Amino acid sequence: MKHRVYADLPKIGLGNLLLIWARAKVFSELNGVPLVTSSWWGIRLGAWKRNEKQKRIYWGYFQESPLQKRMTMLFRKRLHRVVNEPPVAKCTLPFKPTIFRFAEPISQNELFNGIKPYRELIKAEIHKLLQPRLARQMASLERPEIAVHIRRGDFKLGSTITPNEFFIRCIQYIRSETGRDLRVTIYTDAEREEIEDVLQLGNAHLARQKADILDILEMSRCRIMILSQTSTFSYWAAFLSNAIVIKPHGDWYGDIRPWEINDRHYEGTVSFESPETLTELTKSLHREICKQANSKS
Repeated sequence: MKHRVYADLPKIGLGNLLLIWARAKVFSELNGVPLVTSSWWGIRLGAWKRNEKQKRIYWGYFQESPLQKRMTMLFRKRLHRVVNEPPVAKCTLPFKPTIFRFAEPISQNELFNGIKPYRELIKAEIHKLLQPRLARQMASLERPEIAVHIRRGDFKLGSTITPNEFFIRCIQYIRSETGRDLRVTIYTDAEREEIEDVLQLGNAHLARQKADILDILEMSRCRIMILSQTSTFSYWAAFLSNAIVIKPHGDWYGDIRPWEINDRHYEGTVSFESPETLTELTKSLHREICKQANSKS
């Protein structure tokens, strides 16, 4: 086969790496062109310089493309025509050997728009991609009632930080509307003292330590999810889930999941200063509780 799809993964965070890989994988499947992925793991110097809690090495997470194929791809990039960031669609393949290269996490201000129709394929392929050690751990993952992702790390140096007050008010609102003290599982790269006020709500605990990809997959199993603004780590958990998804008001990326999923499972932004944004969430919370009650009766 003369053509190749190349996921050229830079040294960035896991959520962004998955966006690159997913677009490359879907393009590969649609066009019947083999996929080669550069190494997932590596040293992210910024995470060490900033003394972040998560060093984001990703060693042993995924089954890597064979070293020979990765080295061959570096050689081929010099000889063959390279098409950077092609649209994720079935295309007419050129006659000359071509490398279709994906290396940017966000293409034309889109996150999941090009891959939303292939959500089930991507979910299945992520599980196939896991190293056997992590695949075996899947059986022990929790099914959280409320999963909360609180992003700090490098976000403290300029990106939008979602204030703890947003998470607190969301949790209080959910519990009030459902009439249940639902258990909260917190996934975070913050130090404990940074989120102590959230933990003090009661019936809230930190997720047990494990590989970051397993955190994403565990969050995706929850009933209700509260995201951090502009965090692709959060967004991946939402994309893979059938949960109620709550996003901070002002998040500009739009819907994360396909419309047919959101038609059944609420996804929306919430502003406590604009009560109208809570109406559909309230209805969804009540439907979720009724569904759970019926399934147990």
